[in-house]
Amino acid sequence: MFFLFFLLFNCVSIYFFRKWLGPVGLYCFSSLFIIITICGIAFVFFKQLSFGNYYFFDAGRIFYIYDFFDMNFIFISDSLSTTTSLLVLTLTLFAQFFGVEYMYREAFIMRLLYLLIFFATSVVFLFYVYDFFLVLVVWELIGLFSLLLVNFYSVRIYTIKAAFKTFIFSRLSDFFIFIAFFLIVVSVGSTDFSILFIQIPFFMFYNVYIFNLGFNFLNILTLCLVFAGAIKAAQFPFHV
Repeated sequence: MFFLFFLLFNCVSIYFFRKWLGPVGLYCFSSLFIIITICGIAFVFFKQLSFGNYYFFDAGRIFYIYDFFDMNFIFISDSLSTTTSLLVLTLTLFAQFFGVEYMYREAFIMRLLYLLIFFATSVVFLFYVYDFFLVLVVWELIGLFSLLLVNFYSVRIYTIKAAFKTFIFSRLSDFFIFIAFFLIVVSVGSTDFSILFIQIPFFMFYNVYIFNLGFNFLNILTLCLVFAGAIKAAQFPFHV
């Protein structure tokens, strides 16, 4: 699990020392960190495939309201999270190489490189967090860095319009995921995914009524998550 904080250290280092590193130095420094992280995650992935184990990190409670809900600082590493993180980090290496090779003479090449790292790190963290409140935090970071990447050429009018569209649809995505968060807090009383998954069978026949219309709780929760993910990823029909 310490590989996640390795990526955080990479982000902090390249942001504060970017002026001294330069574009090529920043690319080499961050690529070295990512390659080491990929090797470490690949080793963990091999152990998970061999022994079928997973790693659970619980740093305790972040915040709680008595008899209402609590939030915890929890991460989990399983075969799904390691597979997806390996894919994202590998693609980030190619994206960085493309950025240095194709946009080296651009004025804001440094901003492109460290925004790519920030965005990739946020996406990787989304695979490992095991608390819905942490999902919301990482979700907002992904939206922020994607907005900044879209608005890379901030002096062009069409870029500003594209960034505005991204901002509007990100808020629509946040609306659905906040509905899911509200439903989980009210019904489960905790944002811990392990508690949520334990109580899922008890919500199979739990309905939410609006006047005389009844909707299954799990269907509403699932649709909110699907819409939030589809809008955030610009899937059809939200591919503006």
